[in-house]
Parts: sequence; structure tokens; C-alpha cells
Amino acid sequence: MPSLSILNPDPALLAGPGLLHDLVRWDSAAAPALDFLGPEGSDERYSYTYAELRRCVASLTATLHDTLLSTGQGHPDPNGPQLIIPLLLPQSPALYIAQLAALQVGAAFCPINLDAPTERIKFIARDVQAKLIISTHDNADAVT
Repeated sequence: MPSLSILNPDPALLAGPGLLHDLVRWDSAAAPALDFLGPEGSDERYSYTYAELRRCVASLTATLHDTLLSTGQGHPDPNGPQLIIPLLLPQSPALYIAQLAALQVGAAFCPINLDAPTERIKFIARDVQAKLIISTHDNADAVT
């Protein structure tokens, strides 16, 4: 059986940032803007500068942090149970921003397919013990 580096006593460390959300800051000097393509089959294109992306992520991160504090959740304990935030969002820059914001508050994210039946969405939310769900107004009925 091949050995995996995560199981070896001395796993190889890769160059670069240690956290996924650090890639945005790390790469921002290399390119001034990010281009996002719309959903498959559409001609939509979005362009954000790294500064705009950071502002959007920072704003949502602050909202998530305040929401978690107001519900008594506080900041996730790295040694405690993992906070998982379901994302019920279309393929768009908003989804990427929500993923980065969830990581910034120390949570994991769980994307949910927009085509999922309401009962499936509610099951996932219960299963991950969601304290909140990030969604659009259009999809709010599926989670209430």
C-alpha cells in the first residue's frame, strides 16, 4: 500500500501560505484584478480588484463575527468542535466571498446545491449543527 504524506511522521511542507484564505492576499501583487465567469451557459462576467474583494470579504466576515457573538457562539475554538456554515448561494462571486469569509472567522463551509429539496437542505443544516446559513433572499424560504 502506498504511504501518504499526511500519515508519515515527517510530512513534506509545501511552499506558500498555510491557509486557503491567505492566497488572496498572497497573490494580490501578481494580478490587479480577478475575473469571475457566470454560471455555465451564461455570458455573465464579473471583475473585482483584490481591494474590492478584500472589502467584500471583510464586510461579510464582520457580519458573521457579530452574528456569532450575538448568538453566544463567539469565535470558534480551534481545539473545540468545528463550526460549519452552510452556503446556499448560486455560482457567483458571492459564493467565493462567502467561502473566504467563513474561513476568516475560523469556520468551515458546506456548499449546498440550489436544486436540493427543502428537506435535504434542512437535513444538512441539522447534520452540521449550523448556527447560521448564508443565503440569498430568493433562497431564504428553503431554510426557514
